[in-house]
Amino acid sequence: MTVLLDLDEASARSRLDAADKPFDRLEAEEAAFHARVRAAFLALAAAEPGRFLIVDAAQPVDEIAARVRDRIAAHVG
Repeated sequence: MTVLLDLDEASARSRLDAADKPFDRLEAEEAAFHARVRAAFLALAAAEPGRFLIVDAAQPVDEIAARVRDRIAAHVG
C-alpha cells in the first residue's frame, strides 16, 4: 500500500515558507513543476486505486493518522 498525502501546491508552498529553512533542490522548483509532480502521483493513484490511499493532507494530523490506521487495519485484519 502507498499512502499519498495530497496537498495543493499553494498550501504546500505556504507550509514550506513557514518552515523558515533553506529549500532543497526540489523545494526550490517553480509552482508548475510541483503541479506536474502532484498530477503524476494522482494519475498513478487513479490507475491503481487498490494500492493507493489518497489522504487530504490539509486535514488535522490525527484525522490523517486515523485514515491510514483504518486502511492498514482493513488489509491486515
